[in-house]
Amino acid sequence: MVMLVSDEVKQFSRLVENIYDAALDASRWPDVLEATCEFVRGCTANLFYQNVLNNKVFSFHSWGEDAHYRELYFSKYAALNPLFPASSFLEVGTVHAISDVMPMDEFLASRMYKEWVKPQAISDVLYTNLERSAAGGAALAVRRLERDGLFDEGAKERFGLLVPHFQRAISIGGVVNFHKANESMLSATLDRLSASVMLVTAEGRLVYVNAKADSMLNAGDVLRAPKGRLTAADTRADRELRQAMADAARGDAELGVQGVAIVLADRDHASQVAHVLPLMSGERRNILGQRATVAIFVHQVTSGAPGPLEAVTKLYGLTAGEVRVLAALAETSGVANMAESLGISEATVKTHLQRLFTKTGVRRQTDLIKLLAKHAASLPA
Repeated sequence: MVMLVSDEVKQFSRLVENIYDAALDASRWPDVLEATCEFVRGCTANLFYQNVLNNKVFSFHSWGEDAHYRELYFSKYAALNPLFPASSFLEVGTVHAISDVMPMDEFLASRMYKEWVKPQAISDVLYTNLERSAAGGAALAVRRLERDGLFDEGAKERFGLLVPHFQRAISIGGVVNFHKANESMLSATLDRLSASVMLVTAEGRLVYVNAKADSMLNAGDVLRAPKGRLTAADTRADRELRQAMADAARGDAELGVQGVAIVLADRDHASQVAHVLPLMSGERRNILGQRATVAIFVHQVTSGAPGPLEAVTKLYGLTAGEVRVLAALAETSGVANMAESLGISEATVKTHLQRLFTKTGVRRQTDLIKLLAKHAASLPA
C-alpha cells in the first residue's frame, strides 16, 4: 500500500476537502482536477459520461485538455476508442490503466492512438467508473505524458485513495448545489429536491430535514428518528450509517469507502441508498451556522441487469478487442466496414471474429448477433 509522506498527506487532505466543496459548487471542479493531476503526476483529467448504447460522450468537467483535440474526440475518436466499451464494464470504484484493459501493443496499433493519442504525446490513462447503469455511466480519467512514462502501481494506489471521495461527491453533486446559501435559501432549495436530505451532528442528532426526508422518517420503514436521533431500520445499514457519520465528523479524509453508498432498503428491484457528506471543512463549514457536521442524502437507485453486450462479455470472458468487434457486428456487416468503423485493420477484425467463434461456440456472424439478441430478450421488462 502506498505510504504518503508529510507533505503528501497535507496535499491529499486539501484535495479531498476541495472535492467535497466541488460537490456543492461545480465551478470548483477544474481546480480539483488540476490538483488530482498533480497528486498522481498526470497531465490532463476529466469527469465524463459515456453511453454504452450509442457510444456518445458527454464531459462534465475537465482540466488541461487541448480544445482542438477535445472537440476531435467528441466528434470523431470516441467511436474509435479501443478501450470502450470494455472499460465501461469494469467494477465501479476500481482503478485501471490501459494495459489492464487491453494489451498495450494492440492499443498502440489502433487508429485512435496513431491519430489522436500519439500527437498529444500521451503515454497512459488511469480510469475508474464512478457510477454506472446498463446504459452507461460517469467516469474519471487522468492522462499522463510520454516524458513521465506509464502509470505505475504507486500512481494507481494514489489515484485509488481519491476514488471514493469522487464517487461520493459526484453522487451528491448531481442532487444539489447549495454553495454559500443562507438558511432560508437552503431550506427552500432542499425542499424542492427529490432526494431526502438530513443535516445531522456526528451522533446523528437531527438539525434539519427537508420535506422528502420528513415523510421518510414519519413512515419509519427505512429511516427513523426516535428522540430526534437518526437511525436506520436495518441493523447492518444502521451500523454502517453510524460509522460513516462518526468518520465524517473527524474530517474529510477520514471518510473513505464507508458511506459512498449505504444500502438502506432493497425491494422491488430498487434500493434506497444513502451518501454521507462531511460539513466540517472548506466552504461547507458555513452551512446552518456549523450546527450540523454531516449531511446525508438518500435517493432511490434502480438496480438494472447488465445489458446484453456486457452479459455476453462477462459470460464468455471477451477481451476489449473482441467486445468491440461484437458491438460493431450488431451495427454493421462485412469485415471491411467493421474495420473502418473501429479504426483497426481487416486482419485484426478477422482475428477477433475467430476468437469470438471459439469462445462462444458458434460458427457464423449471424449466430453472434442471435446470441446478443438472446441475452437482450432475457432482460427483465
